[in-house]
Amino acid sequence: MVIQRLWTEEELEILADMRRQRIVVSKIGERLNRSTASVRLKLSTMGEDLWDRSRWSRYISKRTRNYWTYEELYDAKLILECGGTFAEAAKKTSHNSGSLRSKISMMGSDFWEERNWEMYTVG
Repeated sequence: MVIQRLWTEEELEILADMRRQRIVVSKIGERLNRSTASVRLKLSTMGEDLWDRSRWSRYISKRTRNYWTYEELYDAKLILECGGTFAEAAKKTSHNSGSLRSKISMMGSDFWEERNWEMYTVG
């Protein structure tokens, strides 16, 4: 399953800075936790706009999607394993208890195995 993560202004700043330093695309991808293909596509899509910050608004997400981080999953899992409720676990994250239930349902048994979390989190 591929989860498309939208680009932030901070990521575009890092991208532009690393390109100015002539850092290779694979290293930029590692720094941004993105695939090399994703970085190449963004560079191709932006073209010369990468160097004009006033044009970046076209390439930054307008959606206010609240993605899960590894730390949030870890905190929620720890609370649930210790007998806490969904509401208590959700309070330790930027999500509500319904969102936590939905995330666990979508992840299935992967929720309980931290080694499988990479594809479900950002950052």
